[in-house]
Amino acid sequence: MFTTLRKALVVSVQKTKKFEHENKSLVSERRNFEQQKWGLQQQIEQLEGEQMTIKNRLRKDKEQLESELDNKKLMLMRNQASVAELTAQKESMKGQVDEYEAKIKKLISELETESKMHIQKVNELHEHYMGYKSESAELQARVSLYKSE
Repeated sequence: MFTTLRKALVVSVQKTKKFEHENKSLVSERRNFEQQKWGLQQQIEQLEGEQMTIKNRLRKDKEQLESELDNKKLMLMRNQASVAELTAQKESMKGQVDEYEAKIKKLISELETESKMHIQKVNELHEHYMGYKSESAELQARVSLYKSE
């Protein structure tokens, strides 16, 4: 019986050593997993911080771009209003230019008519003058003839 107890004790000691060895390796593995867990948690926190930074930067960039877009839309509307106003002014000025051209043509026509009438009067006066001159020369020739007789 003593040998059986001894064998049982030896087996029990061997199993205890085996369990202690397995326990040490499991504790070591657990420490490794905890360290890995801690490292991964640090990476997660770092990545979450980077994610927040990126989200904030993107939100600010989006707000800035929306503001720029609104400013550009406002400037575009102003420019369109300005173009419409300038187009209206251009049309108005074109109408004035057409009106002035018509007045100038009318004045030129009136001036031509007056000029033709003046030339006609001058020609008539010239004809009368030439007629008086020839009559005067005739009369002088007669007077000279009478004087000489």
